[in-house]
Order: sequence, then structure tokens, then C-alpha cells
Amino acid sequence: MQHISGLDNLSSNVFGIISPATNKELHSHKIAQLSIPTNGAMYIVIAGELFIIPPGMAIFIPKNTKHLVQKISDKTIIENIYLTNKYKNSLPKCTKSFYLSPLARAVISKLCTLADNEFDSKQAISLTNVLLDELEDRNTIAYSVKVPKTLELLKVYHLFVNSHDAYPSIIDAAEHVNLSSRTLLRMFKDELGISFVLWKQQFIFIKALELLQADKSTTIVAYKLGYNSDSAFISMFKKMSGGKTPSSFF
Repeated sequence: MQHISGLDNLSSNVFGIISPATNKELHSHKIAQLSIPTNGAMYIVIAGELFIIPPGMAIFIPKNTKHLVQKISDKTIIENIYLTNKYKNSLPKCTKSFYLSPLARAVISKLCTLADNEFDSKQAISLTNVLLDELEDRNTIAYSVKVPKTLELLKVYHLFVNSHDAYPSIIDAAEHVNLSSRTLLRMFKDELGISFVLWKQQFIFIKALELLQADKSTTIVAYKLGYNSDSAFISMFKKMSGGKTPSSFF
């Protein structure tokens, strides 16, 4: 198993690492990265957008792309596959999140258990080719939410990240940052280019993707997200997902 500290200086074209989520600083790699949390959701900020990646989903990060892991337990284990330019024609051109097939998950796990001197072996090459074939049929999900930079909006963002059930209204958010609701609404529109209501729906939607993988129940997830009925939650979900129902994600 390779070590994270030497990622950019290795000679093999593919290698895997099983690592705890300890690197929470903004960083990048000179090679492409495919990561999957195995026992908890990973919150990761890339190019000013938040992705929530639950177990069963993966995120692809192109080379030289700065990223920052947020709100993740130190006990969470992540399986990482790193790929050099040799495979660039078979990889996405930008950050993507997607669900993995059972075969892809098994291949990633196997690659992550190889010894340092095995990544140039026929086995590693064969496993990588199988993985890339599986990724061609991936269910790509371009769902994320913008992370604000203004101090007041960033405080609201962290208020949402740290919420566990019903999410703040514009009145609650404004009180949290000592602003009027009108001022906060204008700041969301000016900085992020969307309304507070739409931004909140985007956040709740990607949070729902995480919860659906864990609970596999529309009723439970709707309740956890503060909805009074399944129908209201399903209506929001279909609006944000382009017509897909929650049950299609588990």
C-alpha cells in the first residue's frame, strides 16, 4: 500500500491507498484521483462547490485540482485510486461524482490492497482496465452547491453543514449573522447568482442523496430534512434531479 506523502513522485501509472480522512487542508495532486468513502459520508469542497459523497458513491478529481475535505469523522476510511496521464483519454475532464457498480467497488478495494511493488504488474493493469470499463457506464451526478466566500454567507453555509434536521429559514439565517433578511437575500443573489431559497434547495437535495443511501426510506429522509410530508419532499427532489424520484437513488 502506497503512502500519501509520495504520491506525485511514483513511477507506476496506477496505485491505490486506503487512508483515514486526516488531510483537511486545501491541496492538490499532479495526478488524477478517484475516491470513495467506505464507512461514512465525505464532504469535499472543489473549486468553490460542495460535494457530499456517501458510501457507494465516488468522486473523480482531475490532476492539479485543489480540494478540501470538510466535516468528516477521523474514523472514516477512504479508498483512493490515483491515475497518471496514461489513462487521461479514459477519464472525465472535470470533477464528477457518481454511483459505483458492485464490480467497480470490488476492483477499487482490490487495487488498494496491492503492495507497493505490484502496481506495475499484469494484475494491476487488468484491474485498472476493468475499472475504467465500469466507469464508462457510470451514473454521473453533477450535483453540488456553491460555497460562499463572504464572511456572513460563509457562516450561514457552516450553519447548514452542521445542521442535523430542519434547516434554517432566511429569518433564522439572518439572525445568526446579525443582518436583516432583506440584506441577506441580496447578498446571496449578488455573490452566488441564485436566491437563498434555491441555494437551500440545492443543499437539501445533495444532503438527501447522502441520507437515502443510509436510510433507503423516503419517509425517514423527508422527516430528517424537515418536511411534513413525503409528497412535498418528493416534489422538491424531482425538481432538483430533473424528474428522478428518491427511490431511483437506492
